[in-house]
Amino acid sequence: MASHIDEMEAALCDVRKAYRLIHLYQRRVLDLCREITEAFESELNFYYWAASQFEMPPRRRTDPVSEWAWDFLPLYDFALVYRPEDVDYKSPKVNDRMLEVRITVDSGYVTAGELEPDPRDFRDVAGCESCVRLYVYYSSKVLKGGWLDDLLSSSIFPADDREGELANGVCTLGMKFALAEMSDAEAVQNCVNKFRQRLQEVFPARSIW
Repeated sequence: MASHIDEMEAALCDVRKAYRLIHLYQRRVLDLCREITEAFESELNFYYWAASQFEMPPRRRTDPVSEWAWDFLPLYDFALVYRPEDVDYKSPKVNDRMLEVRITVDSGYVTAGELEPDPRDFRDVAGCESCVRLYVYYSSKVLKGGWLDDLLSSSIFPADDREGELANGVCTLGMKFALAEMSDAEAVQNCVNKFRQRLQEVFPARSIW
C-alpha cells in the first residue's frame, strides 16, 4: 500500500509535467499572437495586454498568499490589444480602431461570486473548448481622448460572430475560432482572411486591414 509520501511524490511528478506542458502551451499562444497580427495587411502595434477573467499577478511588494492562485495564471484566458500604425489616439477622430486578440484555453472556468473558483467544480475538460476570439472596435464618432483605455477597463467583450455596438458610439465585430484551427501559419492566415472578409462586409468604408 502506497504511503502518504509516495502519493504526494506521484502528485508532484504530475505537477512538474503540467508546468512543463503549460510552458510549451504559453510559448505557442504567444507566438500565435504574433502570427495573427502579421496575417493582417495593416501594420499593428502592440498597445496593452491583460488577463480576461481575473486579476494580473500582484506587484512585488504585495503579499501573494492573500491573492487568488488564478492571478498567477494570466495566460489561462488573456487578451492583447493592437493599434494600427496610422491611428493616433492622442488626437481622436472618427474611424479610430483597434484589434483585440483573446485566447482562452478552457471554457469551463466559472465564477463563484466573491469566492475563488475551484477547478474541481468545473465541467469535465472533454466537454469544454479552447478558442481564439478576434475583436475589432471602431469609433463611429469623435470620442474623448482616452476612450480606448476606458473601453479596456470596462471588461466588456463584444458578442462572438456578429457585429454590435458598445456605449459611446463604439462599433464592434467579433469572431470566434477553435484554437485547434490555428495549428500553423497557413491556418492562421486562413482564419484571419475569413475575419477580414467579414470586416469588409460589416464596415465596408472603414475596413483598412
